[in-house]
Formats: sequence, C-alpha cells, structure tokens
Amino acid sequence: MAIHDITVSLREGMTIYPGDPPFTREVVSTVAEGCALSKLQLGAHTGTHVDALAHMVEGGSTIDAIPPDVLVGPAVVVEVTHPRRITREELTTHHWDGVERVLFRTGNAGSLGRSFREDYVYLDEEAARFLAEKKVKLVGVDYLSVDPPGSQNHPTHMALFNAGIVIIEGLNLSHVSPGRYELICAPLKVKDGEGAPARVFLRDL
Repeated sequence: MAIHDITVSLREGMTIYPGDPPFTREVVSTVAEGCALSKLQLGAHTGTHVDALAHMVEGGSTIDAIPPDVLVGPAVVVEVTHPRRITREELTTHHWDGVERVLFRTGNAGSLGRSFREDYVYLDEEAARFLAEKKVKLVGVDYLSVDPPGSQNHPTHMALFNAGIVIIEGLNLSHVSPGRYELICAPLKVKDGEGAPARVFLRDL
C-alpha cells in the first residue's frame, strides 16, 4: 500500500499567513563540535497544522485534548472545481454516507511554496454548516485558512468548531488523486496549545 506524505516541509522563507511568525532554523552546533543541534522558531500555525477550539474560543479545548481516533481513520479527498470557494452547492454533488473525514483538493494545490496568495480557495460558511449537518469529524484544506482571505470574525472556523469538527490547514494535496484513503495526522502534543504543526499521511486502502 502506497503512503502519501501530504505535509508541507518546514523551511526558511516558506509561505505563512500574514502576521504569523516566520519559520527560522539556527544551527547551534555541528557534528564536528560533538553533535548536530539546531534551534527552531515557528508559530503554532506554521505550514501543515491542526487548529484546536482554543484557537478561536476563550477556554476552548486544546490541541493535546483532541482524541487520536479523530485524527486517524478513513478519509475522502474531494476535488473542488469552483475557482474561489468551496460551496454547499458543490458539496451536495458528492456522496457523504459514512464520511467522517474530508480533505479538499482545490486550485490552491501546489501553491504553498510561493508567496502568500490573496485569492486562495476557501471553505464558505454554508459549506461548513453542510459538513456539520453530515456529522463530519475532521476537515482539511490545502491552504493556510478555511476562512476567506482577510476574514475578521472567522465564520467558517466558528461553524466547524461549533460542531466539534477538527481543522487541518496547509495540506499538500498536489500529488494526491481524489478518492478514499486512511488518514494519519499527528500534531505536536503541546500542552494547552491552541494549535500545532503536524505530520500528515494518507495511505491507500
């Protein structure tokens, strides 16, 4: 069974959401000095990452409280054709029986290695409410936010969070075909964290 790494590599100069801390890596020592050791500095929402409820809600549940059985299990990769947003109308054309985890492959695919794009494809609020109605547990997108660019009140985040849906952002789905897979998502277990970078894989079924 093939395993697909759908994680964005952490590197200096990588795409970040405006206002987030940049990723830096500082060499502390080398093998010649005894061992290779480096210091990393990054935001909790750098690259491929998981959002916890505490990201938007004061006192909300944290990243270390997300049940592992939500982060691991069957998932569907859905190809989105709308050039600007994921809509309820488009979602109704897909089958949702038994779907608990969905990852959206959009026109964003492959663009996370470039400068931040203001016209990224996002998940609109009504589509988020549709997924809540379908009892989806986890939603993943291939850019750095599920919300529209520049959103202040985060309607899509809140529609998902209010339904208890876990969010993965910053996935690299450019090399993955639509279909059914097993998802394996492992965010860093940061005590009381509002989010954390994650290593994420899809395994062919």
